[in-house]
Amino acid sequence: MDKEVVELSEEDAIRMATLYEEVVPRLTEMAYIVARNLGLDPQSHAPVFERRGKERSMQNMAIEPDAHVRILSNAEGDSTGCYDYKKRAVVLCGRPCF
Repeated sequence: MDKEVVELSEEDAIRMATLYEEVVPRLTEMAYIVARNLGLDPQSHAPVFERRGKERSMQNMAIEPDAHVRILSNAEGDSTGCYDYKKRAVVLCGRPCF
């Protein structure tokens, strides 16, 4: 079954492009920080962004941000670096990270 593709309005498309251009470099920088602190080779690990647990509403996220985010992973997914927001620390994880 093909996925439905919904085109954005011109205004939304411009805003999404701007947000994408802002977010990707920031996540890449986070990945390099995680790699450096965990002694991982940033050339063999790629930036990823996955939150732990079920999807949460934006209202709940504003009250209590996700505590654990997978930021960096190798191609196999068995060497990952995670950022723990509450502990202000990075964690070397296997699979699964959470």
